[in-house]
Amino acid sequence: MPPLAEYNIDDFVAVYAGDTDIIQEIIDIFLEEAPERLSALQSALATGSYDGVDRVAHSLANTSGTLKAEVTLDLSRAVENAVRSGNEREIATLLPQLIDSLSEVITKVREYRDTL
Repeated sequence: MPPLAEYNIDDFVAVYAGDTDIIQEIIDIFLEEAPERLSALQSALATGSYDGVDRVAHSLANTSGTLKAEVTLDLSRAVENAVRSGNEREIATLLPQLIDSLSEVITKVREYRDTL
């Protein structure tokens, strides 16, 4: 599996330049919801039960787009499509990548929040 592109939170911050209130609000919502979604993905991978993973991935795609986390966005869409098409082999390949990418984004967002 090729290494994932690193997430650069500066791309997200640049969109809302100067508006720390909206940046803080988006970050707070993300950090409230993302760990639950990460846990759901990890559980699905561990059990091989992909029911509902398409909804989790769809939600992550929306959030990832807002945060300018392009790799996570692309992987979320790919997982969502794989689940909806029933392609378990593709799900099993993509899901660990999505988990890694989302974990990185959560870490970077937490680090940024701590500087606010």
